[in-house]
Amino acid sequence: MIKAKKVPLPALVSELIMQHQERPNGQGFPKKLMADALHKDLNYVLVAYEFQKLTSLSPGEEKRTPLAAAQKLLDEALAGTNGLDFTLCKKLVGLLS
Repeated sequence: MIKAKKVPLPALVSELIMQHQERPNGQGFPKKLMADALHKDLNYVLVAYEFQKLTSLSPGEEKRTPLAAAQKLLDEALAGTNGLDFTLCKKLVGLLS
């Protein structure tokens, strides 16, 4: 959407936006990129994006408190089911506890 509207953004911001649904394990969207092809700062964006999804009102989704959302991300990172950085998720839980 941003690209189609030709919004001028720094190259780093554009790259992170384009990769925000990718996952380091290659299970992301749209290009299924592996960790070595992703920007080094993408992990911060991924945690923030997933946290936002869990704490906002979306149709069909259960709204969680910030701490409950962070704990869910941490649990899934520990289990390896969400492709998120465990250390960042743990820091987020610590900030909200």
